[in-house]
Amino acid sequence: MAFPSVTICNYNSIRQSFVAELNRTTNGSFSYDLLKYLALSYLEVQLVVTASDEFPLQKGEELLQNFTQIVPNFTINGFFSNAGPLCEETLLLCSFGGREFNCCKYAQPILTDMGLCYRLELAKADEIFLQSQIHAGVANGLQIIADCHKEDQVEMESSSSNSDSEEETVDSFLRLLDQLISGIKSKSDITGLFAQVFDVGFRYYVHSDSELPALSSEGITVSPGTRVYSAVSPNRVRSLN
Repeated sequence: MAFPSVTICNYNSIRQSFVAELNRTTNGSFSYDLLKYLALSYLEVQLVVTASDEFPLQKGEELLQNFTQIVPNFTINGFFSNAGPLCEETLLLCSFGGREFNCCKYAQPILTDMGLCYRLELAKADEIFLQSQIHAGVANGLQIIADCHKEDQVEMESSSSNSDSEEETVDSFLRLLDQLISGIKSKSDITGLFAQVFDVGFRYYVHSDSELPALSSEGITVSPGTRVYSAVSPNRVRSLN
């Protein structure tokens, strides 16, 4: 069968090294509060509204406009694309049917509600052996070895007087998002990413080529040092008309 698409996201979707360099080149103008505002960019509307109780959107927009005066070519999409995990450093090894291939040749960067992720559409690959799985079994499908780079998590502190408190320190992008939407009263409104305590690792989702997955509420979580398998089988629907 033709192999479906796979989208894989690193929970630590912002590199500390990039943020540090951005701060260095702008004399520390990229603030904790601006990062808060940017973190809301790809969330679903109901989560953005909830987070606005914790962090006023108007304040965030003012911070963004002020920062773009310092860096005129700064955009939200550009920030996540540039600050996101590098493919070559994240997807270390890929194989299909027991044959190794270049992950990043076929992995397309895509911006989701978890920031920058990578999408593999092997059915459209230029190598025939990648387009479909011939035999069933773990060794005959897609295998990916990935590195979450826990050492490069974002570390920023609020400028408030309580910056030493745990609530004011962000040691991962995931924790920042969790803080922003912590006011949600109904746990049924929080799924996937925001219902878990993972600070590092990955989330991946197997889907059709035409689907744009919401990784925060779909997919499978993989913590560092673990191995996860997913079985995929086709469903055929035949119309009687």
